[in-house]
Amino acid sequence: MLCSAVGASAQIQNSVSANVPDNFGYEWKTLSHFVMADTLHKAPAYPFDVTEIKDYTAGNILYQLSNAAGDSVLVQLRDKETGALYLKMDSISKAPLNYSLWRVKVDAADGVSGAKFTFTNAETGVDLIFDDQTDNSNVLASATANLSVADKDSTILNGCQNKWQWYNSATNNGAAISTPTAVFAYFGANNDHVMVMQLNDKGQVVAVKYPRTVVGATGVSAITDALKLRPRLASPLVLDPLALNTLVDFNADGTFKLKSSANPTIASEFISGEFKAVSADAFLKAPVAFATGVSAISDQFAQDTLGLNSADSLNLYVALQSKTDVTKYMMVDSVPAAGYNDYVPFKFSAYDKATSSLSDTILATRFLYKFTYYASTDSLVIEPLNALSMASVSGNYEWRNKGIAYNSHYNNRRAFLAADNQPTTALRDAAQDSVVVTLVELGNTTALTAYNNDGTSVTTPKFNFDGRDLSTKWLQRATLTKGLNYIMTGGKYVVANLVGWTQYDVPTEAQKFVYMPATMWDVQQIGCEADATSPVQIANREFANEVFKGQLYKDATGKVFIIDNNYNTAIDNISVKSLYNKDGYDITTVVDKDGAAAAAIIASDYHGYRHLSSNELAYNEFKLKYNVTDNLTGGKDALVAVDKDMNFVATTDGSSTYFQVEQIEGAPTNFGTNYSTTSQLKKYAYKLKVRDANLIDNDKCYVYLAEITQSDGTKRSYYKAYTPEQAAANNATLAKFYLKNDQVDTEREYYTLVDTVGSTLSSGVLENAHRVALGDGVQHMTSVNLRNYVTDDIDAFALIDASRNLYQNVDDLSGKTVKVYRERQGNSTECLYENSTSGFNFLGIGTGTDFKPGENYTTALYLHAIGGEHMPQYMLGVATGTVEDGKWCDKHGYNPTCSGEHFEPVDYKGYLYGRFLVNLNDSTDNAYMWNDVYTRLAFMEGVIKDGVFYQVNAGNGYTLASLSEKYGVIAPADFNDNTKLVPTTLTKDVHANCLFSLRKITDDGEDFLLETNLDGVSGIGSFKGAWVKIENGVPVLAKSKEEVGGSHDGDEAKVDELVKQAQVFSLKDAEGEIATDNESISSTSEVSVIAAKGSVRVLNATGKSVKITNLLGQTVAETIATSNDVEVNAPTGIVVVAVEGETAVKAIVK
Repeated sequence: MLCSAVGASAQIQNSVSANVPDNFGYEWKTLSHFVMADTLHKAPAYPFDVTEIKDYTAGNILYQLSNAAGDSVLVQLRDKETGALYLKMDSISKAPLNYSLWRVKVDAADGVSGAKFTFTNAETGVDLIFDDQTDNSNVLASATANLSVADKDSTILNGCQNKWQWYNSATNNGAAISTPTAVFAYFGANNDHVMVMQLNDKGQVVAVKYPRTVVGATGVSAITDALKLRPRLASPLVLDPLALNTLVDFNADGTFKLKSSANPTIASEFISGEFKAVSADAFLKAPVAFATGVSAISDQFAQDTLGLNSADSLNLYVALQSKTDVTKYMMVDSVPAAGYNDYVPFKFSAYDKATSSLSDTILATRFLYKFTYYASTDSLVIEPLNALSMASVSGNYEWRNKGIAYNSHYNNRRAFLAADNQPTTALRDAAQDSVVVTLVELGNTTALTAYNNDGTSVTTPKFNFDGRDLSTKWLQRATLTKGLNYIMTGGKYVVANLVGWTQYDVPTEAQKFVYMPATMWDVQQIGCEADATSPVQIANREFANEVFKGQLYKDATGKVFIIDNNYNTAIDNISVKSLYNKDGYDITTVVDKDGAAAAAIIASDYHGYRHLSSNELAYNEFKLKYNVTDNLTGGKDALVAVDKDMNFVATTDGSSTYFQVEQIEGAPTNFGTNYSTTSQLKKYAYKLKVRDANLIDNDKCYVYLAEITQSDGTKRSYYKAYTPEQAAANNATLAKFYLKNDQVDTEREYYTLVDTVGSTLSSGVLENAHRVALGDGVQHMTSVNLRNYVTDDIDAFALIDASRNLYQNVDDLSGKTVKVYRERQGNSTECLYENSTSGFNFLGIGTGTDFKPGENYTTALYLHAIGGEHMPQYMLGVATGTVEDGKWCDKHGYNPTCSGEHFEPVDYKGYLYGRFLVNLNDSTDNAYMWNDVYTRLAFMEGVIKDGVFYQVNAGNGYTLASLSEKYGVIAPADFNDNTKLVPTTLTKDVHANCLFSLRKITDDGEDFLLETNLDGVSGIGSFKGAWVKIENGVPVLAKSKEEVGGSHDGDEAKVDELVKQAQVFSLKDAEGEIATDNESISSTSEVSVIAAKGSVRVLNATGKSVKITNLLGQTVAETIATSNDVEVNAPTGIVVVAVEGETAVKAIVK
């Protein structure tokens, strides 16, 4: 980095360079010395003071910001440890040049306050900027003036306050702007605070904010410690080879090329060529072959012959070696080229003393140049040491004074052309300008030559380095789009593995990262959130481990990088790591990368994990499909099945075990980031239950993890299909899985089964967790550590819906009559019917042979379907009829003939009426109980209309007949009168006292339990609720408030009435029988059969034979009842119990 020195021969030592990224990491380096334009030569009259601060976009002027004396300037530096940017007032003799230069943007005064200035560092492209916000700000605050900051740390550059007040105007009416003025900024509500810069004891800038009441109404005069600055132009510098080859510390290529503000029409290698600068000392050693280089030249010779003050002055000059041919150097030719008139061109040439009449020293000077750099205008003045040309004599070109080299303004080119062997001292003419590389006009052409700039047909263009663009921001601050982003580097994604370790990865053919939050990074802006370059905080979406917090930067290609050296550890794939400051990142929002469809996926609260709805948990069963390549399975699906040893294996023969999924009780686990732009992620753990043998048994067979001793004595953990008793005997643990998305195909998602038992989430890492591994379709399902590496194959499984219907659907019989019956011996049946013998229309059960003679007696029931996706429900009625849609007049009633007499009749909606079966759960009258214990069921008058059952309020003395007496139909107003009609909304898949469903017992059988409502208890597929049972020949409700089946959470000992006594029914089409009143069916026997655990109890059958068979007709038990309560052992499952002289009934033995 160049020193912006004022004094002669000032040097830089250990200066800072952070200009060129090294794999996006920024290194410190040391440059050799640089000196000022030497006073041995005619010193250029250079105005350091300025009279007007020009906007950079208008004048392309770079300023230094100095103190009053001009011996210290403001520089922007990077902390060697962290890489963070800060400000310092540094001695002008030591200040790194580029870091001391500032582009200034001037916003004119707005009539309220003075001009606003934005200062952008020429080296970094970063503004003079601090955070004036409360959150995340490192700016100090003080309620009193002149806070002491001597021992305070420098303030890091970040934030959004980059517009500063300084001078009221950018001009000073032609006079020098020489008085330093404080730089400050108002901010806050109503500009009630002000921020200034102060210096600590190291000369570093500390930003401090004060209430405006402290600093005064205008300016900050009360803050006497406020840093005061004035603008100045940088001093010109003579460049050495290192400065030239790095374009004044702009890149590290090692070569340079020049460009001109006005190119010659005659091509010149001086413009088109590319150079490597070589010191005069090195050039004199080779190729000139002076062994001691510059030391071979005496001071006297340098003064008399070369026109220099001393031999050491040769060190101001460099030779320009060709980049493409290192044997050649740029020289000033001796003879004018065609079209050049008397002017000499430049050319690449090998150093060849043998072909020249000049001495080595004089010939060498034709290859040497001095470059003076004017930093504030970013321009070069180039002076050849010897540009003397040969003169034409009688048509031949001959040297005049060939032993003399002239440089700069000590020699007059015209004098050389006129004189012949004149003393060198006579040729010195200090009045002439320097001989410089310049552009000469030759009629219609222009040529590049070396000439005194005396104004005669000469235009001196502005030279600078091709490629050195100080407006380029290599430290261009960047921010990221808030929300979820992908981070990539080198063609790979930065992701977190299954336990949260940071690693590089690419998706396999079976993966889509959009389904995997561990591949995404949540971004939130911190401090100056509205700013386009706001600092950010980045954390993994799933594990919430922070990988970066601070300011990001981007290069010209858009790659994002980090300069903070706290992030100097490479990602190693074996631990949680932050982003690496040697990597360049492509960061893209998930939606931009994966398309609009990704928005809905990542918006899910359960993103990355399978969440089963309450419906899926209640109604669905699944097969587990193992995601394995077709070449291993022959194109067949690999499904998980249970083998004879209760191991889980993969099969391809179509066989499969069916699983029910049960959610682990309790609240979900919250995880991941919870920034304002993203929702809180959550996940549930599940246990897997092997499907029960039938629809009402609870086999309680779950997936357990057991440690198994193998034949060689080693132990390994396998997953087993165990009951709780088997698990206890084998010291097995119930598996509790998260279903973590890992793979996907065109049809479904596949999940890694993450066993959470014993795991903990610590600092973003899931510890002591395991995952299921199955192998290539032949191994047992086993447990491996959840931790994975990039090369690991992850076993994943899809949930294939294989649901079984829990309820029969007989919607096709809706509007017809049916018979609901149970089997009797001798192939006879016993049907449910309306029993009115007690004077109340209770539900009864009996046989057709018990009816009184007459065509009006029947066991047929009218079936009206309500529907339902999961639980089809039905109403059962007798004595039904319909009222058709029609018209209604409040004066003349149903379908009047009064149209036009007084007003138009309105539409009248028809209905279905009759007596419908209702369970009497809501009744508190023991008259509706059986033996004061059991709830009965009855047929109640009512109407079904528009999805509502209106039960006639018999308690208030109403009947269907009384409500229809006046008009022959029920008046519309009565449907809104609860004293007459009590409404019940008939909602699909919702239990009600008037609704009944047919709960299946087996998958293929037609038998069912007649299920109805128990308020606040019943649920679809649950065994909490109410079912019809037969108690001593009377249909009543078997109730359970404990979960004993279905979702299988209950205690088997609590199965009291439910499966043991709920009656197994069948249903058939009544084939046209009319469901009418039945009054005279005799009572059935009081013999009762009760299923128990491992047995059947038979009541009130003393002396009668009891025979128990299975569904295949095979006898499993036979005895004579010796008392009114006998217990007969029977196998588990559905059996048929035949008591002598009684109806054979089915029972379910637990």
